[in-house]
Amino acid sequence: MPIYIKKDENGQPNQLLPTDLIGLWKKMEEQVDAKRTRTIGVSNFSIEQIERIMQNSRIKPANTQIEMHIYNQQKELREYCDKNHIVIVSYATLGSPNSSQYFKEIGRKIDREHFNIPNILADPIVTKLAQRYKKSTAQIALRYVTQKNVVVIPKSVKPERLIENFNIFDFKLDIEDLKALESLDKGEEGILFFWTHITPKIIHHPEFPYKNTRRCLEMSSSFI
Repeated sequence: MPIYIKKDENGQPNQLLPTDLIGLWKKMEEQVDAKRTRTIGVSNFSIEQIERIMQNSRIKPANTQIEMHIYNQQKELREYCDKNHIVIVSYATLGSPNSSQYFKEIGRKIDREHFNIPNILADPIVTKLAQRYKKSTAQIALRYVTQKNVVVIPKSVKPERLIENFNIFDFKLDIEDLKALESLDKGEEGILFFWTHITPKIIHHPEFPYKNTRRCLEMSSSFI
């Protein structure tokens, strides 16, 4: 989601600048040609944006990094990427349980309950499966996404959590349990990061991928 934002003298974003996705991609292709990198990819792009790149490039995106978790499963985008051999990397796979702290650090107070930021790890179905498989709820959430052939990059500063996050390949969710977790998908209602928390004006940028979602419009107006 390469959206340029001009800042004022206090370092606060106050102006959106045009973004040439194709021009940027061609510059990235030059980095491959110069052997500065082997592969290039995108992040937070919509299907339409990725398709635009696909139709106007020599080198296709190797991967895309997106928000994906049990409540926001991105089925249509996953199918598109699978068809076009684009690897998906999931962030916020655990539902970003420390998101309130993150927004506090960047100077914006976020009320988790008011903005309906869901707690995936406390979901009754996830909890039930954790008990059944004798795993943590985080391990259930991670295993579900990896069984969808999606790469996960969970973050933790605690050694025991890091070890726990790696220990998800000694079990496999069965078909019925996969279906139960699939039923938890909330679509756009499950999106956690619209980025309007950081700069509300971003919603007005023509390349903002979530600009037409109902929740994005509501959350953006709350910050203006």
